[in-house]
Amino acid sequence: MKKLTILWIVALVLTACGGGEEVVPVDGEPPVPAAPVEPTPHASPSGLPDMLCPEGSSYHDGQGAQGLEQYCEKSGVMHGPIRKYFANGNRSAEGSYDNGKTDGTWSWWYEDGKKKSKGNYKKGKQTGSWSWWHENGDRAREGDFLNGRKAGQWTSWYDNGRKSEEGLYFNDQKNGQWKYFLDNEDNAVSRTETWENGNLAKETSVDGENDDKPKE
Repeated sequence: MKKLTILWIVALVLTACGGGEEVVPVDGEPPVPAAPVEPTPHASPSGLPDMLCPEGSSYHDGQGAQGLEQYCEKSGVMHGPIRKYFANGNRSAEGSYDNGKTDGTWSWWYEDGKKKSKGNYKKGKQTGSWSWWHENGDRAREGDFLNGRKAGQWTSWYDNGRKSEEGLYFNDQKNGQWKYFLDNEDNAVSRTETWENGNLAKETSVDGENDDKPKE
């Protein structure tokens, strides 16, 4: 009689479970991943603009060398955006750090708010195109960096917009021909230089005279 009762209970359970199909209990279901928490901007008690710090870093602000600064810090090093200000409240610099190294786009300004320079860093080294401006807003210099060293075409201008010099860099050294221009209406070439392996090999003035330099 006991055996019949046990068999009847087992049959009833199998029927209720859909003919023996495995039923995953609720407690056995895989956990649903939580939605990522978006970082929220930090409000500065100093009245500075809000700043968004990366996850795991903390917000700081205070007095710097030129004025107020606000930045993010992680494990004792800069990590995330940073802004610097002049005493008059205008920005002096803005960029970011990655584990203590300058990274990404950086910009600098003159105290009156005009752009001073702009370029990129990668793991603490200058990279790509960089630009500088005179205080009057006219461009002053443009050139490229490769792994922290000057490379390719570089050009400079006088503060009146006329070109002052241009030439090539290779591995942070002048290379090939460089031209220098007069600061007048014609903006003509005043002299040229020829560089080899970082050494000045030849110089020619505007009157055509050559000044050959000894090669080292």
